[in-house]
Amino acid sequence: GAAVLLVEQNVLKALGIDETAIAREEPSVLRDLTLICALCVAKSRCNRELEARTAARHHHEYCANSYTIDALKRKPKYDSRGCQH
Repeated sequence: GAAVLLVEQNVLKALGIDETAIAREEPSVLRDLTLICALCVAKSRCNRELEARTAARHHHEYCANSYTIDALKRKPKYDSRGCQH
């Protein structure tokens, strides 16, 4: 529901991923990210990490989307910070 979308949006923002660009360019990837987030068993930790602003440092430890997020971060058009990787 709405809570899952909020967590997913916050995770993408915290990790420097441009959600709008993904929605436009690869909507199926965004749908998969949302589904995995909805089924996640680590939502409590994710929320704590987001609140503590440590998600970028620790998401590999618990996030089932971390491999997809890493792949997206390697594509400059999805990096919301404007960095060229």
